[in-house]
Amino acid sequence: MLSTNNAHHIVSFEDILYCKSENSSTTFFLCNGERISTSISIGLLESRLVEHSFVRSHQSYIVNMKHILRIHRRKGIELELINDTFLPVSTRRKSVVMQFFNKIERIQRV
Repeated sequence: MLSTNNAHHIVSFEDILYCKSENSSTTFFLCNGERISTSISIGLLESRLVEHSFVRSHQSYIVNMKHILRIHRRKGIELELINDTFLPVSTRRKSVVMQFFNKIERIQRV
């Protein structure tokens, strides 16, 4: 459940594409195009979402790994999502993101 000033939104983990932190708020970008802004810190979100296939790819972004189409290696590393959004992967977080994909690859080979 995501709480805003006006409502409580019931959102499934699968419906979240990514979260973006700006100043003291975090915006959830959903598969249906909806955006929900909350006052939850991205650090707190990271600890809650990590067990649901989310990874922090950048200081400002947490991404649902189930909605990634490709990893691009052009201007650094970027993640291409199913809605044609490109999110950066910071140098610091590159190894964590790649470890996640390596786990998926090993599971799919079995």
